[in-house]
Amino acid sequence: MAQYRFIFAADAHTGRYQPGTEALEEILLEAASLNPTPEFVILGGDMVETGMDWEFEILKKVIAKSPIPIYPAIGNHESRWTEDLYQSYTKNFGRPYYSFDHKGIHFIVLDTTIYGQAYGHIERVELDWLQQDVESLAPERPLVVISHHPLAYPNEFTDNWERVFAACTGRNLALHLAGHGHAAVNWSFDNVPCFMAPAVMSKQYLICDVKDDTIKVYKKALGEELVFWSEVSLTERTLKAFTIPKGPEKYKWRYRTGGAILAAPLVGESEVFVSSVDGALHCVDKQNGRVRWIYETGAMLVGEPLLTTIENEPAVVFTSGIGAIYALRIVDRKLLWQHNTERALSSSPAIWQNQVYFGEARAFSALNLKDGQLLWRVPIEGLVNVKPAVDEEGVYFGAWDGYFHAFSHSGTKLWEIKVTDNYYFSASTGNPQISGDIIVFTSGLLKEIGGIWALNKRTGDILWTKQIISNYCTPCIQGEYVYVTEIPGKVYCLELTTGKEVWQINLGQEIFNSQPLYREGRLIVNLLRRSIAIINLETLTYRIIEVSKRYLLAGPKTDQKLIFIGAFDECLYAFDLIK
Repeated sequence: MAQYRFIFAADAHTGRYQPGTEALEEILLEAASLNPTPEFVILGGDMVETGMDWEFEILKKVIAKSPIPIYPAIGNHESRWTEDLYQSYTKNFGRPYYSFDHKGIHFIVLDTTIYGQAYGHIERVELDWLQQDVESLAPERPLVVISHHPLAYPNEFTDNWERVFAACTGRNLALHLAGHGHAAVNWSFDNVPCFMAPAVMSKQYLICDVKDDTIKVYKKALGEELVFWSEVSLTERTLKAFTIPKGPEKYKWRYRTGGAILAAPLVGESEVFVSSVDGALHCVDKQNGRVRWIYETGAMLVGEPLLTTIENEPAVVFTSGIGAIYALRIVDRKLLWQHNTERALSSSPAIWQNQVYFGEARAFSALNLKDGQLLWRVPIEGLVNVKPAVDEEGVYFGAWDGYFHAFSHSGTKLWEIKVTDNYYFSASTGNPQISGDIIVFTSGLLKEIGGIWALNKRTGDILWTKQIISNYCTPCIQGEYVYVTEIPGKVYCLELTTGKEVWQINLGQEIFNSQPLYREGRLIVNLLRRSIAIINLETLTYRIIEVSKRYLLAGPKTDQKLIFIGAFDECLYAFDLIK
């Protein structure tokens, strides 16, 4: 094996976080002065703070100063707050997963990100690519797998990490490098050594020296001496085969798409519609889960589809990451109209009478439902990616500019209210809900305010707020009560008019991207890690039903007989609604 050095440096968080920019500049400068000089640097994700175009411009200026080749990896900070799904990243760095060879070692850089989330997952198309990539290699060739989210970590960061190891079965997987945790941690899986790097923003990184069929891993703090950490053998280490965990089998039916499901399904009269990261809208029979039709868009779908009627015919309206909103006739999936936007769409549409509303990057638009023609478009200083609330008087939504907005159906601003200066958890993390003259929505906490808000619909005046960690969750209004989930695992019942707490239940499991679903005295709540909870509102007891072995980031829907929910195992499930 040739002798050389490379650097693994993760979590710089450049751009919005100026100290991260300065730290990366200093580390790259120091790297160029090391003896021996590193032959390349791998940036292990979270290279920028919030995935904005202007942050990538700053990053590119920083790395352009380095005489050492740079290999990027994408992290959740590049994907969680981006305004156009992955377009900003790909136009600057290309496909976010790839491989390269360097002097006898095969390096694999993975994309473990989920749009809008902090968690890790690897899509089927990437896993298929990985399988083909490693099959072309000799079994003894050393592999180094890089990802932002750690794989095989004791506390799960990536829900289907074992798929990577399964793809590498029978290969010499010598080393796994990851970031995300901002700490120097090592562990192993099936004799594969794994290392999490400390954060660049803390002026720390890893140095890896390849020599004599080994990699010596060192911890390095800026301006300080190397600290030996561990030695990894590059000689043949055949990864054993192991069983992929199977999901539960107690469902009425399931339908498999080609990608993870991030949004709640749409339940029609005899069909269920589900959007998928595979870029398609799937229409399946509600009774048996058999596919009726599939409509391909060419880019990931992360929004919830919407049922409507156009020219007296049932239709479905939905948005796509290709930068388009579609209207299809349900009976035969005929395209009724398509409206194109400049950048990718991650929002869910709303309809009031003959108008379709949707948010986009730095704008909010209204279309004619009949033909998809633009009626009006207003600029917003931030992404609008929620499903807006609508009624006879107007349309209401939060945005990543920190404001909650209200517009008339003609596009006239009615009012706006500043909710938070906290960019990271704005008023656009959960869908707003309306009941009478009250609007309820969630946001990040701000000093003594936040979590969940109630506003006067006509004036924007604050009626009440409550400090609940409910960002990325959507409230449910039922009668005189509001039900809302909290990320650590609690479910709250609040009085709609006052915000007074009626009760709370701790489900003991993390809840994320959830909207409680009310049905006949019960609440149905999707839990992040694989299950749904059904709460009896009379007894305040609950039962847990396992749905999948993967994340559940899409809310449930029901037709009174069945519960429908999509999962990150690419499946839409139907369960009997338990009495």
